[in-house]
Amino acid sequence: MSLKILVVDDSPTERWFLADLIAKGGYQVTTAANGEEALEMVRTNPPSLIVLDVVMPGQSGFQLTRTLARDPETQAIPIILCSSKNSETDRIWGLRQGASAYVTKPVRREQLLERIAQIAQGTPSAAGGPGTQGGPASTPVASSAQGGPASTPVASSAQAASA
Repeated sequence: MSLKILVVDDSPTERWFLADLIAKGGYQVTTAANGEEALEMVRTNPPSLIVLDVVMPGQSGFQLTRTLARDPETQAIPIILCSSKNSETDRIWGLRQGASAYVTKPVRREQLLERIAQIAQGTPSAAGGPGTQGGPASTPVASSAQGGPASTPVASSAQAASA
């Protein structure tokens, strides 16, 4: 049985691109255009995993991640934050809100599918560390647009640049 993945992005182009990329990876995909729509979908038909944009009108991806991570009904659903916000601070903040991984746009196909597979398999990564809150099924993974692990969530910017 393939994973059911919910893609949440306010940009129709990004939403289509991510959904197509993930579907071609062999996963079932549904989409939502904003945080409120996503929350409704999660409550009525919970996905196996969520790929979530950060910058959206209304509820941001950070806010939705925090809401889902604190709710006993949804806290086990892994979330991959996917954003153009590429600072180390944003990565750390996203992981501390409860995301399992953080990838930056433009997303590379291999990078995103690798993160999904790691989370689906519960594979530990080098990105776990003190102060992070990954979902129970995974260890937080931060990665850069270049495709490799960026750093542990508590690493300095200098360390991230050398990774």
